[in-house]
Amino acid sequence: MRSINKRELFIQAWDLFKGNAQFLINVGILIFLIQMLIPNLLDSLFDGMNLQYLLYRFTYLLLVTGITLGVTSQLIKITRLVIIDSYNDIFNYFHKVATSVMGSVLIALALGVLALIFLILFAGISSVNIESLEQMASGDEISAPLMIGFMGYVVVLTYLTLKTNFFTYFIIDKDMGAIEALSESLTRTTGLEFELFTIYAILALLNLIGVLLFGIGLLFTIPYSWLVISVIYTRHLSD
Repeated sequence: MRSINKRELFIQAWDLFKGNAQFLINVGILIFLIQMLIPNLLDSLFDGMNLQYLLYRFTYLLLVTGITLGVTSQLIKITRLVIIDSYNDIFNYFHKVATSVMGSVLIALALGVLALIFLILFAGISSVNIESLEQMASGDEISAPLMIGFMGYVVVLTYLTLKTNFFTYFIIDKDMGAIEALSESLTRTTGLEFELFTIYAILALLNLIGVLLFGIGLLFTIPYSWLVISVIYTRHLSD
């Protein structure tokens, strides 16, 4: 079982945050705008689910993914004590968007298949279709086996999410393809599952505090949390 010194991790991330505060706060503002404020404003322009809306959401997904990859790249540089003197590099990773999206699709497919397997095993149905799902949803009480299956699926979902969460780092830092990056993330996080779960729980509470501070606190907590994750990658997962 491997371990992460959490006190040292959060202190190191805080020192890096203070040394790059202007850049990171600007990143927090950027992420707040493109992931929260702007989508809510643009969504109000559409009357419902139609072709134009789907095209807009797909295009916006590609834009956000590209910027997210660029920010991740800069955070990796910060953890390696590289001075960030330009914001232009944030927009230089759109050529990695297809690989990142493919990795996310593979994860979603794997989780979807697992969900079907859990339904068949614990819901007492021989096949999964619209009718069986409607009958299950219309039941007054959730059966004990189904509850057990649901809890088991949540555990597996959490485990796989923790294990695969660093695949974009390998795509950016090691120039890997989607499958290779996912495999590397699964392999290199072995033995750190409980440590990662604890750290992510702490970061979730930290961002909850940011939400309670009228959402303004997220401008600080989001980039700091992202920096903590980047420090984990640099110190414990990369070469």
